Amino acid sequence: MAQEPPSLNMLGEKILPQHVQPELLTYCPTMDLIALVTADEQTQVFRLNGQRVFSVQKKSPSLKISQLSWKPNGSLLAIAYDDLSVSLINSQTGKAVTEIHCSSRSTSPICTLSWNTTFTNLHAFQAMLLKKDGQHKIEEFLTKPEILGGLLPPNLPDEFGFLDVEHILPRLSTLPLGGQEDDVFSLRTSLDVVFHSSSQSAQHSIDSLCVGFEEGSYYVSIHDCFEIGSFASAQVSKQTSSSKVVAHASHPLSSTHALLSKSTNGELEALHLVPLDLLLIPETGKYLSLLAAKATQLQNLLRYLKEVQTHVFREFKTSQELPGRFMRNVSESLTEKTTFTWPQAAYHLVVTGDCPPPVKEWLVDELGDRGHKRWEKAAITGYEGIRRLVHESLIPTLERFTTVVTRFRGLARFYESANPLGLETEDLNDIVDTLSCLQVLAHTILKTTCRELRQFTAFSVWLKSEIEIQTIDPTDAAADELAVKDPMLDYSEVLAYVEGPMLASRLVELFDIQSEEDKRPRWDIAAEQRSIFDFFKTQMRMYNTGGIPEQRIPGLSALLSRLDQQCRKVFSRIAEAQKRKVCFRDPITIVKQGQVDRSAPTGLDKFDMRVILHPQKGSHMVHCYIAFEGAVHTVHIHQIALLVENGYSRLHKHKSAVIELPHTIEDFKFADDENIMIACRSTTSSMLISIPYNESSTPSPVPYGTHNETRYDPSMTLSLGRDGDEIALRTYIRHVFPSVAPAFAIERIEVNGRKGRRVVCVVAKDRLRLRFFDLDSHEEDVDGQEVNDQEEGDGSEGEGMQIDE
Repeated sequence: MAQEPPSLNMLGEKILPQHVQPELLTYCPTMDLIALVTADEQTQVFRLNGQRVFSVQKKSPSLKISQLSWKPNGSLLAIAYDDLSVSLINSQTGKAVTEIHCSSRSTSPICTLSWNTTFTNLHAFQAMLLKKDGQHKIEEFLTKPEILGGLLPPNLPDEFGFLDVEHILPRLSTLPLGGQEDDVFSLRTSLDVVFHSSSQSAQHSIDSLCVGFEEGSYYVSIHDCFEIGSFASAQVSKQTSSSKVVAHASHPLSSTHALLSKSTNGELEALHLVPLDLLLIPETGKYLSLLAAKATQLQNLLRYLKEVQTHVFREFKTSQELPGRFMRNVSESLTEKTTFTWPQAAYHLVVTGDCPPPVKEWLVDELGDRGHKRWEKAAITGYEGIRRLVHESLIPTLERFTTVVTRFRGLARFYESANPLGLETEDLNDIVDTLSCLQVLAHTILKTTCRELRQFTAFSVWLKSEIEIQTIDPTDAAADELAVKDPMLDYSEVLAYVEGPMLASRLVELFDIQSEEDKRPRWDIAAEQRSIFDFFKTQMRMYNTGGIPEQRIPGLSALLSRLDQQCRKVFSRIAEAQKRKVCFRDPITIVKQGQVDRSAPTGLDKFDMRVILHPQKGSHMVHCYIAFEGAVHTVHIHQIALLVENGYSRLHKHKSAVIELPHTIEDFKFADDENIMIACRSTTSSMLISIPYNESSTPSPVPYGTHNETRYDPSMTLSLGRDGDEIALRTYIRHVFPSVAPAFAIERIEVNGRKGRRVVCVVAKDRLRLRFFDLDSHEEDVDGQEVNDQEEGDGSEGEGMQIDE
């Protein structure tokens, strides 16, 4: 009786209406979600049971997607477009949180997008792993950041340093739709992700987003979007020929990352491993994560302030535009028939009750009750919108901004000499000075808005009463009743509006809007070399008492522009200080150009890379495994050991081996720290093969030997089934796809190596079918149990997510 072929438990299958782009498919590191791009350039995210979670709307239909990458904790998905922009998508809502524009850093397309997490207290965590004997896994640190604080020894100064008081501040309010930031600040969920999401791991880790370009340059940012800087191709690969970074891998407990560089010279190709030492992590220490998190928060607060400014100006325009039209209309009518103006006529009418015929004609025939309602609605809606935005958004944001900046100032004073963070106390004092001016200005805007709203409300009631009086027939009995009826008005408020805001709102100067009547010179705050707060406060006190300063005081636009420039100066100094601590080591040759012996590949289009850590006392060893395709039946694996001491890495050993199979190899991926998954195709069927590759942790059949660039050693080849020995191959086969119709030929695989939930996603040759298999289960498990679990949700995914039906 023939032996049944091995098979994995299939979790689900998805048949797409559009062809998928196999190279643009990625598995979420912490949740069972697959992100993919279809042939029509649509990004979609699915569960393993085929249910679509969300699809991402493109900014423009003509844009094409270059790369996809999940954040290590699964909270964000990065999408790189061919216009050199990178959008960060919230995995709970499917909406863009922010966008990184790379056009100023390179003009060539994006070829690499990588997101990596590195813990800041490296020595403590490495010692913990050695001491705990495997009690805690790396995956726990990434997915359950709350356990980190309990594992580290208590340290009171650190607890004070990381004490966060911002959670007691009121939450920022959502903004109306229609701003410059799409709907990032208009949805409660998106706003909470940007400002109020809990990030306990932020105290202990740094997330670095790296972007590689076709011309070889490399861009590095930390904590989602805080820019460290760009590095030219000569800095990265140190190659004379054209080269580019095609892969990036790291380990959370090592500040040394591994870049895979591919160089070309005509038709000849070569591969190099470039060690990347992020010295900023061990040198800056535990405060780097705090610095990166708060710098990113300041950037987001600046975006929010600019959005508030946009909406405030829009509301002010609403409050002035229609009333201004009515004012111009009545002025033209009165100019033709009388010698007085509308403000004079209105003042006369309020004081005496005498309505000249031209004014009556305009009130009754042109303005009327309908026009008055439109005037009232426009003005009151505008003033109330300004009041709400200033009270609920502008002032709380400035308070939160001040809290973050003063925290920076505390760090700068802590590192008073030889500051490794790049913070300067003087720069931060300037920002606090500007924030103080903005807070005074915001409260003045709020008081002025409330005063003008109160005055307009009184004016509106009076105007409605006058329209009723002038409309009714004087011979009617109701006319006498209206004439003696007291509208319960404070006429001083009506006269104050007629003399003031009706002619020109005082908000014009506070908003920095140029008035034709105001010929005073503008106060040049950019030329000030001292604190402007005391002088600004004096000018505002004069303004509030009705005085007119000799110079136009800086308004909201000028102060926000000054704040933006000061913050950019602080950000650039932080970036410069950290950029100096990013070191690219000399490339290590994996495949030389023009290599022609058996160990040389026929192409370098398929590759994968994984980094494994081996902690030691006082140092640690990083093993970089690089797999790339050789001939149609071979996979080459290189093991490069880097010794890392005090953050600096150097080459320790370089080994290599070849895996040779009797079938055509379609794709391969490192499943975890122990096994490599290979998808291959025979003449009758397709199959998945899992082979142990790590000689350090498990007995590996892969015969590694010292790498020799010029000579191939046959003893370094694992040959499975090439000479008819199918038994050796059968040992490593995990799944065989039946050859009966409908046949399933493999195009690409994607593996999630999360402990306890290792899943492989298989893309068919037709690029329409996806199948998901559980690597940790067997066919004896209850059929369909995993799929049902996915539909019900286990709390690890889907909570708070919007589902596309």
